[in-house]
Amino acid sequence: METGSIWGLILGFGSALFGVLALVVGVRDHREARASQRWPAVPGRVTRCAPTLGPPDQGCAAYVSYAYEVGGLAFAGDRVAIPDEALECGICADRYAVDIDVAVYHDPARPDRATLVPGYRASAFARVVVVAGAWLAVGFAVLVNVLRDV
Repeated sequence: METGSIWGLILGFGSALFGVLALVVGVRDHREARASQRWPAVPGRVTRCAPTLGPPDQGCAAYVSYAYEVGGLAFAGDRVAIPDEALECGICADRYAVDIDVAVYHDPARPDRATLVPGYRASAFARVVVVAGAWLAVGFAVLVNVLRDV
């Protein structure tokens, strides 16, 4: 087998594997997001909301953290929605100013898993499916091309 064919197999399998992993993570996040619609809410308080600078083409994003209690135990969280997505910098002033009271939705079985926005957005799941599908398609196309030449 030629060196190019070996690299083609590696690239094909790697791309397909990345697509499968992206799909698995997307499905897991989708299930958790749907389950979060049934999670109970407890009072919480925003402890930090700060802009973070990303690469120049992505601009500014916000980091939000909060504190809450479940059954007398204190917890801290930083997940605003499922799946995690970059938040616009203006959200700190608009919605999540420090010391503002918020509703925190937590998993009753694992109170350390929480979010401020329960439920899922179909657009977020669709984006994962498209990206995973693209990686799978590239991987299979490369594999078919390499195996046809062998």
